[in-house]
Amino acid sequence: MASVIGIDIGTTSTIGVLLLPYFLGEKSPIHDPDARGTITGLSLGHSAGHVWRAALEGTAYAFRHHVEVFRAIGYPVTRLLASDGGSTSAVWMQIVADVLGAPVQLLTGHPGSSLGAAWLAAIGAGVTDDWQGVARLTGHGALVEPDPACAEIYDEGFARFRSLYPVLRPWFAAAAR
Repeated sequence: MASVIGIDIGTTSTIGVLLLPYFLGEKSPIHDPDARGTITGLSLGHSAGHVWRAALEGTAYAFRHHVEVFRAIGYPVTRLLASDGGSTSAVWMQIVADVLGAPVQLLTGHPGSSLGAAWLAAIGAGVTDDWQGVARLTGHGALVEPDPACAEIYDEGFARFRSLYPVLRPWFAAAAR
């Protein structure tokens, strides 16, 4: 049983339930402040666990959308690192690796996003010009490998995820008025 906060979320994708995680609008890569979070595909046969899993998958699909945008503009994504809060969930990190179809390297000893911000500030202030130096401040934990058996399921889920926003966009705009 896979669980999040004690709720059984199953061990396979909830392809029937889909969540768009745009609860504060969507900054990037859609750039639509009127976008809203939605849950679709619910039936009386679904549980809170299905909604939780759809939330984890929806966030992972949003990560994949970003990766595809980077690749489309010529920036290949060659490694994926995870630290801090969500990276402590083995279930979520497996979902992320499966949705992205790539290994996710967990970091240890990482204080969170503040480290990256501080390192960028140090570079901007001229304290260092060593972009790779920040790696000395953290260690590598587990490497989460994608499960090839999930590839087709998550490819289908991602296609559905990407098709949902354009369908709902007119409703989001009308609701914002």
